[in-house]
Amino acid sequence: MSKKDLLLLLVLAVFAGCNGGADEEPAKVFDLSREVAWVDDTVFTLANLNEQLERMGWTEHAGLKRIGDTADFNFNALNELITERLVSGVAETISVDTVLEAQKRIREHMRGYVMQLMYADAITENVTVTPEDVESYYDSNQTKYFKPASANAAHILISNNPSFYVEEGHSHSEISKDSIDILARQKMSEVLEKLDDGESFEYLAKEYSHDQNSGRNGGALGWIEKDQSPAEFDSVIFAIPIGETSPAVRTQHGYHVIRVYERSDSGYTPLDDQLRAAIEYQLLSEQHRTVAAAFLDSLKQVANVRFNEKLLKRDDSTYKPTDWLATVNSSDTIYVYEYSNYARTYKMKNRLPKLDVESKKEVLDGFVTVHILGVEAKKRGYYDREDAKQELADYTFQQAKHQYRLKADPPVWEPTDEEAEAFYDAHLDDYYSERPISVQHILFEDSMKAEKIRLQVEDGADFKEMALKYYPGEREIRETLFDLGYISKDEMPIEFWNAAWLLSVGDVSRPVRTQYGFHLIKMIDRKEMTTFDQASAKVKRRMKDERREEYKERWHSDLFAGHPIVIDSALVREFVFQAPAQVEGGAPAPDTAGSSQ
Repeated sequence: MSKKDLLLLLVLAVFAGCNGGADEEPAKVFDLSREVAWVDDTVFTLANLNEQLERMGWTEHAGLKRIGDTADFNFNALNELITERLVSGVAETISVDTVLEAQKRIREHMRGYVMQLMYADAITENVTVTPEDVESYYDSNQTKYFKPASANAAHILISNNPSFYVEEGHSHSEISKDSIDILARQKMSEVLEKLDDGESFEYLAKEYSHDQNSGRNGGALGWIEKDQSPAEFDSVIFAIPIGETSPAVRTQHGYHVIRVYERSDSGYTPLDDQLRAAIEYQLLSEQHRTVAAAFLDSLKQVANVRFNEKLLKRDDSTYKPTDWLATVNSSDTIYVYEYSNYARTYKMKNRLPKLDVESKKEVLDGFVTVHILGVEAKKRGYYDREDAKQELADYTFQQAKHQYRLKADPPVWEPTDEEAEAFYDAHLDDYYSERPISVQHILFEDSMKAEKIRLQVEDGADFKEMALKYYPGEREIRETLFDLGYISKDEMPIEFWNAAWLLSVGDVSRPVRTQYGFHLIKMIDRKEMTTFDQASAKVKRRMKDERREEYKERWHSDLFAGHPIVIDSALVREFVFQAPAQVEGGAPAPDTAGSSQ
């Protein structure tokens, strides 16, 4: 969170009382069938925009308070909807038949798709688990479902660790074990006295317990199984009456006072619906693996794998991406482009400078299984099924769109030092430190009070003491927010920044008015300008980012050219994301891709 955000939160917290605590406005509900944009013959509705907002992570971003401008987010979402519609139109004219990377993706995707179809037919439908199977497994594996006795307990620990008793900068050897034990018992006696006086166990755990994990939760340890704690501790939590507090108990960790809220006796988890479903899933998974392994073994036994021995003897650096390395049943081929990344990983894992023929075959064996299954799927006609043909058409179209979007990316380019220095010289104002000045401030509701305190500071009063005395809010807030540290222009209101920038180190400004109130600002430090040598890497990154943006803008301009686009900008600005609960029972949403008319 920026300093500007913190400042705004403070003002809201301090001055909110002036508004009388008005009720929060209910979320606005929109008719999602309303039309919001028109591109060529396609109409986009608020339903389309709403779903695009969800795809772009509206729920997550809003939950993390990362959306600064709702309208801007809406326009970005609508822009992506329109871009996708126009890209789809261009993609219909693009062929990826000769694009190696696209063909690789299509090939691998379709192989995986038909293998899933074949798995469902050859494996899944041949495996069943009956209720009797579940009961038999449960009866034969009773030990898995035995639950030992357990207790839901809390404790306050006074530790015997020397670090809790030795002052900072001193050695543990400076205090004896006996002395530590005396101090621990004294502290525990203090806790027990407070408990006897009726003070809250949970409060005392937070205040006294050296077990910080449980202490912050009122001492809660959760459920503890029998024989999982030190014997002295274990014997108490399974003996004291529920709801009562134990006397002090000593273990190797120190002294404990314990309270038990609930206990559960030992026994077996009943075979209820939840456990039945879990066992059934486990048995199905095991049978799937068994049947699948047998199915694959049967295919491997008859598979004919032929390696390109001549090529495998050559060095990997001489390979071309489209060279073949192996064939499966004379109908499927393993190419270099599939092999290369796995070969590099294999070399690094085994610390080999290069691979011999046998090592290369070992790498290829990882592909052979997949290709054997792919060949079998083809043999069984899965590629010829109508759903597979449609999947191929849809995925190929996705690849065509992807290839067109790649044109928005510039070629790889690295600016030279001379180019970077010329860019730096042309943008000198940008290379002051991102946060060049360090300031402190005091916030007031009126200028007269601010001027009065400024005069006191001018007469010698300490600025920090004045801030801790007059800054609005609790002392913790004052200590946090009066010192803003190093700030940037973008973090602060422009009036605040302009006034601070003109100050010299040690100066205090006259009252400066912003939307938050009146500020006295003190300049604490000022950083010098960043030199080219210091900024070189950052300059080159900026140059590459700007080139990337130029290419993207040009790509968008070319894409949008010649397409009449009409947008209801007022509706886009006004619209707010509609959560599912808000649209229940509303008008039916149109097709999310936009409707043609």
